[in-house]
Amino acid sequence: MKTMRNLRSRRTNTGGFSIVEVLVSITVFLLGVISTGAVMINIQQAANESETRYRDNADLRVRVESIKTGMTAIPANLLKTIKEFQLSTGHKVTGNYELMAGGLPNLIRCEFLVSQDKGGKPIQFVTYLRADDN
Repeated sequence: MKTMRNLRSRRTNTGGFSIVEVLVSITVFLLGVISTGAVMINIQQAANESETRYRDNADLRVRVESIKTGMTAIPANLLKTIKEFQLSTGHKVTGNYELMAGGLPNLIRCEFLVSQDKGGKPIQFVTYLRADDN
């Protein structure tokens, strides 16, 4: 009789996982995969935003160089035509110009505000140009 009980207990104690253990492990695995995907999406969005800001900054530098090379004896006429423009990224730029900045008659303070997507903080780009710098 003793041997029969030992035989039964050996049959019921077979190795393996229960269905609950398998479901819990699959759930934990899927949560890890989903959170990893979310992190990757956030990293990609940050990289895209950084690239866009870089392109905006490069476009503004090109624009300032073209203003600088086109500077004439009366810069106010030139500056009035470029109060607002659009960059290659599609962002709108508002320019603000102050003649005789710092009390110097040939110094022009140029400030550009570049609007960003999704209501982000605008990029502020400030530089100084000399009117007689050709």
